[in-house]
Amino acid sequence: MIDGPPIMIIGIGNLDRGDDAAGRLVARALRYKLPSHIVGVCEMSGEALGLVEKMKRAPTVFVIDACLSGKKAGEIRRIDLRHEALPSQQRDVSSHGFGLLAALDLASILGQLPEICIIYAIEGENYSLGAAVSSSVQQAIEKVVSRIEEDIINCIPMKETGHA
Repeated sequence: MIDGPPIMIIGIGNLDRGDDAAGRLVARALRYKLPSHIVGVCEMSGEALGLVEKMKRAPTVFVIDACLSGKKAGEIRRIDLRHEALPSQQRDVSSHGFGLLAALDLASILGQLPEICIIYAIEGENYSLGAAVSSSVQQAIEKVVSRIEEDIINCIPMKETGHA
């Protein structure tokens, strides 16, 4: 059921666990940079059923989360689910209840996966309680903010922006 802006940004993470805050910090950076009638922004802890509920509200969804796959901290992975599947080695790496991957699987099974679903995974290194976001992840956050802005420009038909 689509009941909001045509694009939804969902930032996942825990602000108290260092690099795990990456997704939420991207969402916060984008919240006031983008027109709210076109782009909705929300922050979540990553619980699967809540994610499925948010994802079905828009035809285009960007999900940003930290990941722990053994790659270099700050590395960014962009996954467009129209063209590629999530890597199997990234399954069960979320610390968010059922997590992002379970939410995507559930949405797919229920036929509620958005038409366009793009995942940005930022490799973290420190998920300790009370830790600060590492400098490599902070730099990645800034890059992901810019990339999502570019992605959104490419997703929005000119007539929706008022520049037709």
